[in-house]
Amino acid sequence: MRRHIGLALVCLASTGASAIAQEPGVPAGFPGDFARRAAGHVASLARLGPRLAGSAGERDAAGYVRDRLAALGLDVRIEPFEFEAFVVERAELTLCGARVGPRVVGFNPYQGDLSYDSEPMFVRPDISGDELGRLDLRGRLVVTADPAPYFVLMFARPRAIAYLDAEEYAAVATRRCAVGRLQVMGTLERYASANVVGSLGSRDRDAREIIISAHYDSYRRSPGADDNASGVGVLIELARYLAAADGEPGLRVKFVAFGAEEMGVVGSRAYLDAHREEVRRCELLLNLDQVGGPRGPYVEMTGGVTGLPDSTGTNRFPSYLRNRALEGMDGRWRLVDQSVLGLLAVSNRPPWLVDLIAGSAAALGHEVVPTGSLGSDQLVFTQAGVVATGIGTSGNVYHGPQDVPGQVVADQLGVVGRLAATIVRGAMERHRREQADRH
Repeated sequence: MRRHIGLALVCLASTGASAIAQEPGVPAGFPGDFARRAAGHVASLARLGPRLAGSAGERDAAGYVRDRLAALGLDVRIEPFEFEAFVVERAELTLCGARVGPRVVGFNPYQGDLSYDSEPMFVRPDISGDELGRLDLRGRLVVTADPAPYFVLMFARPRAIAYLDAEEYAAVATRRCAVGRLQVMGTLERYASANVVGSLGSRDRDAREIIISAHYDSYRRSPGADDNASGVGVLIELARYLAAADGEPGLRVKFVAFGAEEMGVVGSRAYLDAHREEVRRCELLLNLDQVGGPRGPYVEMTGGVTGLPDSTGTNRFPSYLRNRALEGMDGRWRLVDQSVLGLLAVSNRPPWLVDLIAGSAAALGHEVVPTGSLGSDQLVFTQAGVVATGIGTSGNVYHGPQDVPGQVVADQLGVVGRLAATIVRGAMERHRREQADRH
């Protein structure tokens, strides 16, 4: 999902800071075959086929991750959850007496009103960001076509969005109507997914935690090699490395593979609700999503600390959305809800974390690109007040059949693995110093 939300948020939140690099170094005991092993997991997961939330492919992938983590000696459990998703049966857009069927609609299917009457605003598919920023779309019914950026449109606060195919858009874009009507018909369906949770270190229920995470589901019709078997492969090999390394007393490291991320970070929301007390003791969450591309790594380092809740662990997603998808299983709709957009803009990257990431990159001699929100599961924890960051890359095709292992850059998996390991070891050392200071 990362670019799904991420590209819009990067545009809004990134400061474009310069890359960081210095003398190379490798974490103590870091395995030389890390990249090769991680790439092997990418190939194995991709061979399972598409891993759409609730599918047999997703269940097989959960079993794969569980078995690999358990073989490394971790305490592993699968945590099932259910979620609902709206299924569009028919969508119809009426403009000046003409009726067309939108290819994708943006609306809110969970609040009862499935008919939208509003003055239509036609937005050219090739509109620039500057032009879009000058339009007043508040409360309007937006009519457009690809490649108009969906999440940028949502930030402009329309009432609903209708994406037509290019020919249909060209046929209606010159019409002027005082009122357009979008009608959607469909049903709510229930689906089952699961999170895979592996733990190392302290078994004390009150122990402080570090969480390393990645989602293991894929977009529909995609083998999901880069998005996100790459993140899962790195996660499993980080578990291998840290299982063989010395831990810190009183600290637990969790490796969490989330299900149903592509449906709107559903798995991470389910995890937050199930582990609220533990999340309050989380010192850092590091998320890995699409880490096998040729460009990057990009690391969330900008944005500072803003928009946090009064109490850590508070899930601020609207109650009616707690266990519901933010888009359709078949991609025919996406949620328009301004309250959710505000949560996606929350940032919790304090100076100590920025310094730790920069110092880790410098010690390794890796160039990293500091950025704002990349989108993905870390957003759920950030809005709950947890210190969280994400690592990603770019340059690969995703969300389609072309996301195969052949496009994943194995060396990049090693770069991300070394960087993540160094950041986590630095966070563990920070924990040790704080504990020593208290005693």
